[in-house]
Amino acid sequence: QDVADGSRSRCRKGLHVLYQAYVQGYAELAETAYVRLSRTVQEGQAMRLQKYLADAGIASRRRCEELILEGRVKINGAVAEIGMSVSEGDEVIFDGKRVRPSEERVMIAFYKPKNVICSNAEDEDRKKVSDYFAELPYRLYTVGRLDFDSEGLILVTNDGEAANRLMHPRYGTSKTYRVLCSGIVTQDELHKLAGGVMLE
Repeated sequence: QDVADGSRSRCRKGLHVLYQAYVQGYAELAETAYVRLSRTVQEGQAMRLQKYLADAGIASRRRCEELILEGRVKINGAVAEIGMSVSEGDEVIFDGKRVRPSEERVMIAFYKPKNVICSNAEDEDRKKVSDYFAELPYRLYTVGRLDFDSEGLILVTNDGEAANRLMHPRYGTSKTYRVLCSGIVTQDELHKLAGGVMLE
């Protein structure tokens, strides 16, 4: 069966190793090569649902996992679950609309003004960041969020993988915020903020 272009060379190598192991009688090596080859073929044919949604510009991968848990995603008419994959020919539906992967990736540096929200919720009446890009043929969302009454630079994209790498803590992407305070912040208060503040 056909597999993704990026996996074809790995499949050829896997077949070669499998054949050599079989011919030379190394049963254990042959079994290992078969398992690896099977995984390569599977990777070429299917994609994790949350990655598929993120690549289509629905939201970041982490947010897409939440959308799946909320029951807002369907595959071939059935409500999807975490851990499911999408193969060629599958129909993916999000909030009643078919999802098609976006081929072109964009990343926009946007200075968010005050009284604008970063959410894309359709039931939200306040002005959204996405409203500024309504004429573009992409489903865009912000990389992270700034509060409604905050202003500043924020990235807007349809690239779920890039958004995930910028936001997920395991990648260690540093972020710097400049905050204007009313009054004077003491050194003791600064030390407490630097150590983290429990909100709830």
